[in-house]
Formats: sequence, structure tokens, C-alpha cells
Amino acid sequence: MHPRTPALSALASRQAGVVTRAQATALGIAAPAQRLRMRSGEWSPRLGCLVIAPQAAGRDWQDAWALGLRLGSDAIVTGPTALRLHSLPVPDTNVVCWCPPPLHLTIEGVRVLRDRAVRASSPGPAFNVADPLVALVDTLITVRETRALELLDLALQRHWLSPAEWPAAVEQRLGRGRTGAARLRMLGARVGAGTRSEAERRLHALLLGGGLGGWHCNYPLRSNSGAIVAELDFALPELKLCLEVDGRAHHSDESDFERDRVRQNAVQLMGWLVLRFTWNQIVNNPSAVMAEIRWAIALRSAA
Repeated sequence: MHPRTPALSALASRQAGVVTRAQATALGIAAPAQRLRMRSGEWSPRLGCLVIAPQAAGRDWQDAWALGLRLGSDAIVTGPTALRLHSLPVPDTNVVCWCPPPLHLTIEGVRVLRDRAVRASSPGPAFNVADPLVALVDTLITVRETRALELLDLALQRHWLSPAEWPAAVEQRLGRGRTGAARLRMLGARVGAGTRSEAERRLHALLLGGGLGGWHCNYPLRSNSGAIVAELDFALPELKLCLEVDGRAHHSDESDFERDRVRQNAVQLMGWLVLRFTWNQIVNNPSAVMAEIRWAIALRSAA
């Protein structure tokens, strides 16, 4: 291992293990020595900076520091990196940053947004982090379309976003020629449908096509005290009948599974009949799904 200057080590410890090449040079590690450390694997390049203490912090903090050091204090870290910094778990690895016009810096591996939409953010030690809704919208316009559809469903299901919040979140993004405007208009139509996943939308279409109207989407079931016990995917309150949909990404972790079971027990104890349908059932065996629903309606109507 090559010797490291105490001053450089101290600086890196304050910057999540990240320094710029200029900082390293100023503190005694010239360019040839920097290249030698990278060839040996002791240091690694990241977004135009140097990671000299990889265990000092997670990758997202290192990326945020690197972006702030490269782009300046007016830049805003957004996209998936910002979502994870807000403890909203997404697996996407694309790095997104916003820079105010007319700044035209580029960084290899970074999608730099330069539109004029105002972005709410929180100041960090040397960088700004987009607020969760802003970061979500920036992610939706920078990932591929199929992933954007999946992420929108996830955000609605986990209440990172509500349909009521959508118009204000995208209002400044929908003008002609704005980055991602067409994508956001398409996603907005899905938000406005009132369902929270593609599986729910398909079941809703089945119900309407089968002449079974009157269902309440995302129905808030309340206890006698008025507290919300659960939000039901589809409900017929007069029959105490609800339909729950398990989408393609259902139960992404054990805690989701546990919460769902507690919720279902509470609904059933209030006298409701709960029918659950999977993505596979809705897509590949819709006639059986509709037959079960009709049977349940008949049973509850006769009770």
C-alpha cells in the first residue's frame, strides 16, 4: 500500500472517502502517483473523482459527494441516488443530477438534466439532494419506459406518491419540448385511472367488461373509531366484499408479507369477504376470476 498524506486522509474522511484529482494534487499526491494507486486498486475512479477510502460510506453517499465536488453547490443530486438517500429502496443504478442553466458540464456515466423546472431540495454538506417526489419524477423520465411503469406502480402501492400529489409534482414538466413531458403525460393517464398497478388496471377492465360495475377503487375501510384499517383494492361496501390484487412485484420483502397478512386478518374480522387474485390468474385465466367474483356476489347478496 502506498503512503497517504494525513491531510488527504482527513479530507477524504469528511467527504465520504471521495476527493477530486485537484485536491489530491494539492495535498501532495501528483497525477503520476494517483494513476499508480488506481492501477494497484488502492484507489478507484468514480464520476470524475477518486474514491480513496471505499469503506468510508455507501456508494450513494460517494456518488453524491462526487457530483457535488464536480458540479458545484447549485447542482442537485436526484433520481435513484436521491431516493435511496431518503430511504426509499429502488434498485436502479443510473446516476442523475440537475444543473441550473446555463451550466453545461458533463460527467461520464451521469445523466445531467438542465431543464428550468424548479426542484425542491435539501442542502447537504457540499451538495443538494432532491426531495423525494422530485427524485421520483426525475427517475421516471430517465429510466426505460417499462421500468418507469413498474416504478410508478411501486410508488403508488407504497404511498411514496398519491394520485392527488401527481399534478403538482409534474406541472412544470409538461410544456412542449420539456424533457420527459411525453412520458409524464402517459404516466399521468395511469395515475388518473385510480388503480395502483397494471394488475389492478387489468382486473378493473375485466369487471367493467363483464358488466360488474359499482366497485370502489382503493376504498378506505374504517373502524368504528374512524381510523383507517386498510385500503382495499376493490370494494363493494354494501356486500362487505373486496378484491385484492397481488401484482407481479408483490411482497418484495418479508416485512411486506407480514403487514399484508395482519391487514387481511383485520379486514376479515370486520366481516368482509376477501378474494385475492394474482397477476397470473388475471392475465391467463380471466374467466375463472370472473366466475369466482360472480359467485361471491351471489353468496353475499343471498346472506
